[in-house]
Amino acid sequence: MGMPAGLASLIVQSQAFFTLAIAVAVLSEHWRWSHILGLILAACGMAIIGFQQEGSMTTLGFWLTLAAAASWGIGNIIMRRATQGVPPYSMLALVVWAGAIAVLPLMLLSWCIEGPVAWQKAWLSTNWTAVAAVAYLAYFATLGGFGLWGKLLSRYPASVVSPFSLLVPVIGMSSSVFFLGEVLSLWQMLGATLVMAGLVVHVFGERLDKYKEMRFHEGSGY
Repeated sequence: MGMPAGLASLIVQSQAFFTLAIAVAVLSEHWRWSHILGLILAACGMAIIGFQQEGSMTTLGFWLTLAAAASWGIGNIIMRRATQGVPPYSMLALVVWAGAIAVLPLMLLSWCIEGPVAWQKAWLSTNWTAVAAVAYLAYFATLGGFGLWGKLLSRYPASVVSPFSLLVPVIGMSSSVFFLGEVLSLWQMLGATLVMAGLVVHVFGERLDKYKEMRFHEGSGY
C-alpha cells in the first residue's frame, strides 16, 4: 500500500503513545512529567530516523500503519486487564490462543490480497533459512517475546512498559551494522541517541520523583 518497511517499523512504534493515552482513559493510570518528556524526546528521535529512510510513503500506507499501532496499543490494555482479572489469565495461554485463532483470518486475507500465486511461490522457494526464520518468529519472537511482554504488562503499568518498544528500531539499526555491515548516518545516530535519552528520562524521571517524595516524607517526620 506504499509504506516502506523501514518507516513502517518506526511508525508502528507510536503504539507507545496510544497505550499511554488509553491507559490513562481506561485504567486510570497517571501521567508524569517524565513520561511526557521522555516520549517527546523519543518521538523526535524517531522522526529524525524516519526522514533518513529511503522510499516513498503514501497517505493510505501511513494511516494503515498508524491504525496497526493503535490496534497494538489497545491490545496492550487488553493484555493488562486480562492478567489483572480474578483469576488472572495465563500470559502464555493468551498468546498461544491469540496466535491460533489468527491463523484462519490471516490465511483468508492472504488469499484475497496476495492470491494463490504468492502461496505457490512461497512453497516452491522454501529453504532452511526460511524455515529457521519462521521458527524464530513463531517461538522466540511471538511466544517468548510477547509472553515476556505480557508478563511485564501484568506487573507494571502500561504507561511504564510500552515506551520500551521504542528500542526496536534502534536495535534493528544496530543489528544491521554488526551483522550486515551497513553504515549509519550522523542523523540516524542522533535519532537513536534521542530515543535512548527519552527512555532514560522515562525510567529515571519516575524514580527521581519517588526519591524526592521519600525525602519529603522523611523530612516531614512521616
